[in-house]
Amino acid sequence: MLQHDVASFTIEIGGAYVVNEEHVQTGKYALWKTLSGLGMVEPNMSKMPKSDIPQSYLQKVLKYSHEPRADASGIIRFIVSPGDIVKMGQPVALIYNVFGKLQSTLAANKDGIVLGHADSSVAFPGAEVVAFGV
Repeated sequence: MLQHDVASFTIEIGGAYVVNEEHVQTGKYALWKTLSGLGMVEPNMSKMPKSDIPQSYLQKVLKYSHEPRADASGIIRFIVSPGDIVKMGQPVALIYNVFGKLQSTLAANKDGIVLGHADSSVAFPGAEVVAFGV
């Protein structure tokens, strides 16, 4: 909640119900990078881990997208991982029925970067499956 015109943001990182030290470090990096980008702190390169993310994505404001949504019910098999760069039309997830028959292949609607997966391994029509920065 925003009170007294004090800006804030929430960072969501890592898996559900777990604390992973690598994710904590990534969150600290993201916070430090945000503050230095806003001119609130001096950049400290010793706090900045090396990144495999292309420079072209690091210097842009990305829009959030959760499209495409699942169009079938079933079990999700993710083809991409958080941090992967995807191209429009690239398959990102498969949905199988309980008998192992492929129901649907979800493909990226736009070029972007994978931000995360759904917390559930089960899909239903309209469910968000993969989050992207586009």
